[in-house]
Amino acid sequence: MFTWDSIQRRPDGKILLLYRHERVFDAGLIRRGSRVLDVGGWGVLASRAIEEGADCLLLDNFSKDQYYAERVRSLPHVSGDVLDRKLLDTLGVFDVVTCFEMLEHCLDQETAVANMYACLKPGGFFVGTVPLPGVVHAADEPGIRFLDEKQLSGLLRHVGFVSISLERTGSVSADAIPCSIYFCAGKRC
Repeated sequence: MFTWDSIQRRPDGKILLLYRHERVFDAGLIRRGSRVLDVGGWGVLASRAIEEGADCLLLDNFSKDQYYAERVRSLPHVSGDVLDRKLLDTLGVFDVVTCFEMLEHCLDQETAVANMYACLKPGGFFVGTVPLPGVVHAADEPGIRFLDEKQLSGLLRHVGFVSISLERTGSVSADAIPCSIYFCAGKRC
């Protein structure tokens, strides 16, 4: 079982951060029989969701390293891009879509969020985290597009989400400096 904020070291020595997945379960958003799409996950949430009796599917392009590929091989997964609306349309609709520490890698964040919104059932939830600059990624790292609370809230509202909750959370050191913004947004019934 993973904790709210944990740091694990991979076999190659790199640090793997596991972000507040437990909150999704504590809130009762994922339960037996719910259909869950875990976008860009490391398999952490998907593994736990399956243990809880949920029908969970991991969506990623799987172009990450070998460690990642081995970690998710045994999980139900689809190789693809969240920007590919046609692919998402073939997957059906979900009660919950999760997106932990992935949105910052999308060149077109609006399309990514709109596509995740489209594959949610009415009354469903979109839950995840986005990192704060300079903690997980360097503030000027190429290909990374950070969002602050105002930008994230605006993006979620723009595509149609309601009941948006944001919270700075997590820490990677003893000084408890927040490293991410946790979000939960609902799709209108």
